[in-house]
Amino acid sequence: MMPGNLFRPVHVKTLTSRRRRALLIARKLLQDKAIAIQNDIRGLLRNFGLKVGMVGAVKFEARIRELTEGMPDLAEIVEPLLEARSKLRENFAALHRKLLAIVRGDAVCRRLTTIPASVRWWRWPITRPSTFRPASTTPRRSDRSWG
Repeated sequence: MMPGNLFRPVHVKTLTSRRRRALLIARKLLQDKAIAIQNDIRGLLRNFGLKVGMVGAVKFEARIRELTEGMPDLAEIVEPLLEARSKLRENFAALHRKLLAIVRGDAVCRRLTTIPASVRWWRWPITRPSTFRPASTTPRRSDRSWG
């Protein structure tokens, strides 16, 4: 015989929502690893006095090959990292396309993507810096000093 009130109802996410969450997590993981490899390449080259500078994601490989052109041993070290980064970016792009296909088919997502970024409904309350001190500390005048 089972005693009463031992089990409470628990909300279980749908299979669709779990698939979407898995897609988002995998996409973010690939993006983070590609950025990490890119930063590691920058760090390796900096040890040799080579600075990559401000380069977009598309021209990054060309810039690295340009910098390592005169150093074949360094180019040999960096080449596998560039290949790994490009493979990660390809897989990220595939998952991103899947995500965009899901967003295109969902009415709520389409509505949310049409909201302009300049609209902010979270403007209030205004937070005051912790270092702010009112001009007057008397109770009668402090209400006016806080604005």
